[in-house]
Amino acid sequence: MTLQKTTFQKTVLTLFLVLLLSSCSSPASQCKQFADVTQHYQPLREEFEASIKSAQVKASGAKNLKDVQAAATDYNAAVNATTGKLDDMTQDLSGLNITDSQLNEYRESYVTALTGSKASLSTASEAMQLVIDVKTEDALRDVFNTYQTKGNRAYDDILRLDTKESAIVKQVNDYCAQSFK
Repeated sequence: MTLQKTTFQKTVLTLFLVLLLSSCSSPASQCKQFADVTQHYQPLREEFEASIKSAQVKASGAKNLKDVQAAATDYNAAVNATTGKLDDMTQDLSGLNITDSQLNEYRESYVTALTGSKASLSTASEAMQLVIDVKTEDALRDVFNTYQTKGNRAYDDILRLDTKESAIVKQVNDYCAQSFK
């Protein structure tokens, strides 16, 4: 009798675990995991934009090289904080157990877009570092074209990647809406 009870308990426990694991790996559950990660990092964009705007305001009121460099330093601090959070987000997304092939494809595309955004932000930071490193206003004039070219390229790349990221999010939302039906 105890052997049957033990076997029954093991069978019930096994069925419970299978149900639990299958519910965690359903498309709807995987969509929720994906959404939880992206929503967790939603404030990232607003925080970055606020920090950049603050640096721009500081730069617009600059009276000398030291003021310009202080604004550039603030800009780079905002970029560094954002790239660190992009790394965290990429790791969190990559760590999700997504077995749904379509959702996994969206995740990989999203991670690629985030990685591209991080690279573009790093390029923008390198451009701003040119401003931070100059010793004189004449030296600033000398590096201005390089700074502007690198900065504009990075900005264009960021806009392109933001558009790509938005398209991926829309695709995920559409796909996940179908999964919940």
